[in-house]
Amino acid sequence: MATVTIKLPDEFMNQLSEFDSRLEDIFTKSLEDGAEIVEKQARTNLMGVIGHGTKTKSKATGQLLGALGTSPVKPTGKGYDIKVGFAETRKDGKSNEMISNIIEYGKKGQAAKPFMKPAEDATKSKVKAKMEETFKAEAEKIFK
Repeated sequence: MATVTIKLPDEFMNQLSEFDSRLEDIFTKSLEDGAEIVEKQARTNLMGVIGHGTKTKSKATGQLLGALGTSPVKPTGKGYDIKVGFAETRKDGKSNEMISNIIEYGKKGQAAKPFMKPAEDATKSKVKAKMEETFKAEAEKIFK
């Protein structure tokens, strides 16, 4: 029986090792860069709908806009997770998530003013491209 031994160059093996040790950081940076695009678009969309087209004078306080943000990246059993959404604390005791859902989907007597779904739709290809760009740039720093 014949045996074959393949020996990779030490430099390449060191690069693979470094890539493996930095992979979580690379995923995190890629996700954060992508989420930044979505958050920016969601913020722009939200500013465009808050207080517009209401039957009564707007009661907007700026709390919802201030609560919009991105969660930290968390590892899951299947990969990594990041969310663009709202922090839950409000001065009036109401949930920011509830307020945003009412704006997004409407309620009896209040028309829907979607801002999150259009942000997702408008940024999908940009986010994918940015995440790929970030991943490649970070990998190229290792595999010079």
